[in-house]
Amino acid sequence: MLLRLNKFFSRLDVKLTTYYTLILLLLAVILCSFFYYRLEHNLEKQIDSLLIDELHEFQAEMKKEIKEGGTIIHGCQTFEEDISKRKYFPIYFRLLNVSGGIVFQAAHESEISFPPLKNRESFYTFKTLADFSSFRLHEKSIVINGGGDFFVQIATKMNKAERILGNFKENIFRAIPAILFLSILCGIYISRKPRKVIRHIISVARRMTSMNMHQRLEIPLADDEIHDLTVTINEMMDRLENSFQHLKQFTADVSHELRNPLFALKGELEVILSQKRDAQEYREALYACQERVDFLIKIANDLFMISRFDENKVKMEYDYFNMDDLIQNIYDLFLPIAEEKNIKFVVKPSDGITILADKVKLSQAVINLVDNAMKFTPENGRVDISIFSKNDNIELRVKDSGEGIPEDKIDRIFERFYQVDPSRSKQKGAGLGLQICKKIIEAHKGQIKVEKNKDEGVTFIVLLPSNV
Repeated sequence: MLLRLNKFFSRLDVKLTTYYTLILLLLAVILCSFFYYRLEHNLEKQIDSLLIDELHEFQAEMKKEIKEGGTIIHGCQTFEEDISKRKYFPIYFRLLNVSGGIVFQAAHESEISFPPLKNRESFYTFKTLADFSSFRLHEKSIVINGGGDFFVQIATKMNKAERILGNFKENIFRAIPAILFLSILCGIYISRKPRKVIRHIISVARRMTSMNMHQRLEIPLADDEIHDLTVTINEMMDRLENSFQHLKQFTADVSHELRNPLFALKGELEVILSQKRDAQEYREALYACQERVDFLIKIANDLFMISRFDENKVKMEYDYFNMDDLIQNIYDLFLPIAEEKNIKFVVKPSDGITILADKVKLSQAVINLVDNAMKFTPENGRVDISIFSKNDNIELRVKDSGEGIPEDKIDRIFERFYQVDPSRSKQKGAGLGLQICKKIIEAHKGQIKVEKNKDEGVTFIVLLPSNV
């Protein structure tokens, strides 16, 4: 039972409802307290205004009585007779001299015990000791012509104001349970939508497996935070599905690329072991096996380098060097291959362009591009390398006159293990060279792209920022 209660109160909709209820209840208490204070203050101001008016009437009565030759006492008696007719707010008063002695006190003042004279003009509330009734009192010094200086204490009962405040307070206490009930209902209604969305997310997530990655959340029509959350989760699921598909494809490609040389290596060994052979045959077989092992090692090294780039763990060793020196070294490396295939190999000087880059890795990228150009350019063809500055970039171009790349396959040539037509090349390759080129260029904050030439072949374009 306790476990169920804990589970119930840990639900999001219950928590949201509790928060909404507490906030609404707190606001209701604050507002009711404010209105109660304002009502009490306004009632006091009205009573104070009433007392001021009565005091003015008392002063007017005194002036009239003195003017007609009467006495102060007679004037007080006349005023007492007038205020005895008050129905809703009975008025009590007394007149005191400057020393605090009572000059006049109405007969019905026995109902009230006036507080001692404070000798200042003021308004305040006091309670009687007999029945703890509340009175509002106004105390003020006055001057009666021909009579001298006096103090007047004039008061009235607060019972009507207290009844109004009591009714207001009673209504507040009646309204609080209703507010609490309504806030709970509103909280439950408001929290249903996010809880429904979350339960739907949980349901879709539970149904998703490696064989069922296409599940998506239904996007609500309202353009609100729930809509944004749903779109974000669907986009995340798209990325996860793409990553999973790439992983599956990568695993399949690696298996395929490793299987062929391993089977070939196994076949070589089975043939050499099938019968007794002389030393020369063993030596030739071992050379062939070593060639295939070297190819497997190259694939493993290339895959390791690509994974290091993917994890941003490749250490770049930047230094300033002249691009002409780099291209000249590559020219010297490939010139024998070009002469063997009777390929015209042309390098255009860069006029001493200096760059800040990792020379070893950048050389590897350019070597891969030139190697591809040599590989797919037929005899009597041409390969050109050019370097020049363009805006804030250094642009390197490797142009060949080979067979070219079909338009529908250009966008895929930088993918791992992708080969436009593996059968057209006599050299062995796993289709990782251009992927490595792309990773190296991007590590230098550059770009690599390929364009078809107008006549024949393609041009690989490398853009590197001049302030790498």
